[in-house]
Amino acid sequence: MTETRTTEWRVGGDAFEGLLALPEAAPKGAVLVCHAWAGRSEHEEAVARRLAGLGYAAMAGDVYGRGVRGGSKEENQALMEPLVSDRRGALRDRLRASLDALTAEARGTKGVAAGYCFGGL
Repeated sequence: MTETRTTEWRVGGDAFEGLLALPEAAPKGAVLVCHAWAGRSEHEEAVARRLAGLGYAAMAGDVYGRGVRGGSKEENQALMEPLVSDRRGALRDRLRASLDALTAEARGTKGVAAGYCFGGL
């Protein structure tokens, strides 16, 4: 049985939220599951749950902000473009904060990141 819950962190003045999935035993490692261009979805959350079932602490992360999701190609592009244009600044800071939030919840376990489409960037 795994524990799942939301967890929150901040970057600057902005709030971000991920779905955290923790295994029963001490985690083997930690995996940040980065979302595609529409924002965190059921897909990334399901992957985090499956990873927890395999013994890893996992989190479906967030780089857009708590509750921010795109609903069309145009909205997705508008959300993604500023981060793609600032990979070494805003995107890196948000990803680093996501990974730090995960590893803190995973009892200091080392972590890696994996993603889909934009999240694989």
